[in-house]
Amino acid sequence: MSELLRFESINIEVPFERIMRRLGFREGTTRLEGKKESDIKMAVLEASDLLELKGSARVLPILENSDGRVEIGFGSGDQAGKILFESNKLADFLAGQKDVVFAAATAGKRVTDRMQKLEEQKKLSDASIVDTTASEMTDDALEWIMNAVRVQLSPRGMEVSSRRYSAGFGDFALSYQAVFHRVLEMDLLGVSLTREFLLVPEKSVTALAGIWDL
Repeated sequence: MSELLRFESINIEVPFERIMRRLGFREGTTRLEGKKESDIKMAVLEASDLLELKGSARVLPILENSDGRVEIGFGSGDQAGKILFESNKLADFLAGQKDVVFAAATAGKRVTDRMQKLEEQKKLSDASIVDTTASEMTDDALEWIMNAVRVQLSPRGMEVSSRRYSAGFGDFALSYQAVFHRVLEMDLLGVSLTREFLLVPEKSVTALAGIWDL
């Protein structure tokens, strides 16, 4: 199952409670001055309408995992090759796994443009609501993709870990974001990579998870 899986339109529920908690709304008070709970929820809903959630995933075999080096097979035929990750923490994370799933999700450019416009207008509270909504829902979209892969693999007797690992965490260098971008063909999602290995649009995320046989 090494082919690229693309998810062009991801529809998920708005996690109002989690967004409200992250914004600091507690017991009728919030650090977003002058805004009532109903106002914030309406702003969250409007922000969610700006999202264009989509993503991709790919399952690849782990060829070797030893001494802090993880080798993953990528490509076939004349294009067959290997991906090498050097990370002790990632090696521990994938210990005992036979395959790995790479996944990416993005909220698209429209919501980022809205955030920037609000910041330029000094509407920082409104920008914070849009930012938080986009962050939470993009992460949920990534989990939605992991679940979609989980459903596909289950009939084959394979299980996807509920834990995820991302470039930039621990000793898993952020520069490996370039590998995610290539493996997941993120240019097809409208996502580019800066020289500092940051994803653009900003509300774009990647992660991998181990897979084992049931």
